Amino acid sequence: MGWHYVFETAPLWLLIFAGVSQRLWGEWRRAGRAWMPVWWAALLAGAVAVNLITVPPLWPARLDVGIAEVSFSRQRYAEFFSRVGQLTAGRRALVLVRPDPADRHIDYVVNSPGLDAEVIFGRYREGETDLDEVVRTFADREVWLIDVATGTARQISARQ
Repeated sequence: MGWHYVFETAPLWLLIFAGVSQRLWGEWRRAGRAWMPVWWAALLAGAVAVNLITVPPLWPARLDVGIAEVSFSRQRYAEFFSRVGQLTAGRRALVLVRPDPADRHIDYVVNSPGLDAEVIFGRYREGETDLDEVVRTFADREVWLIDVATGTARQISARQ
């Protein structure tokens, strides 16, 4: 959505707006137009309100839309890692993740660089991942398979 442009130029826009407002108010005061600053303030309040207030048939509040976009993935990650924590209960484990083909934007395979965490994550690729080989390679860990699309979890092997 290009939010970085908004944040990079916001100070400049605020300075321009303040300078224009100061000049306009001075001109209006000299011209004897007492209601123009009220109009300007109402215009500013309307611009802010459009971003903060939702009017269902016309527009959604941009702030609410932005928060929803950010919170969606955070909520999905929190639910996934909470579920993994419940399944593994602090035991050493390898969790293979079968991704949801309909939502490839969220990748749950996140590991520390040393791969020495209690729980490590790997991708399960249908037709490519040999589960017997994985179990032999990670014999010191429980191996779990989680299908993100269906939400199912299955223990492949117990820790030996």
